Amino acid sequence: MADEEEELEKNAGKASSSGKLMQIIMLVLLLAALGLGGFNAWTIHSAVSQMAKKQIANGDTGKGKNKGKAKHPKLPAILVPMDALTVNLADEGESRYLHVKIEFSVEGKVHEATFNNFVAPIKDMIITTLSSKKIADIRTQQGKFALKQEIAYRINKLIGDTIVKKIYFSDFVIQ
Repeated sequence: MADEEEELEKNAGKASSSGKLMQIIMLVLLLAALGLGGFNAWTIHSAVSQMAKKQIANGDTGKGKNKGKAKHPKLPAILVPMDALTVNLADEGESRYLHVKIEFSVEGKVHEATFNNFVAPIKDMIITTLSSKKIADIRTQQGKFALKQEIAYRINKLIGDTIVKKIYFSDFVIQ
């Protein structure tokens, strides 16, 4: 029996040392797999980032109508002036007048020509819009900004295309 106990102790020592060895091997393999996975994720991420940077540099964001199509180069802005307009404001009780001179920012000669073909309807629309406003609507900076947005929206809707990019008031006098 003593021999059997000594034999069991030797086998137990071998089993515990081989168990530790297996644990170490499994840990090394696990760390190698994690490292390899991390390296692959980093490689893919950097490749996608480089492709995205190239698309942005080329002006293709992959959104909107131009997806998959060549983007038109941005044309220089052209300012198209309009004659000064004087209109009655819609204030009740007092006669108020607005004298305004407006310049429109359009892109390229083609949009300028399109805009110039619609001058009479644009003037009519602007006169109608301005004469419907009260002094309280347009006296503040926010009121003027909202008026610019409304006029640009109405012109682009009238023409049927986004021709007017920005509007500038070069004269704006309320009396």
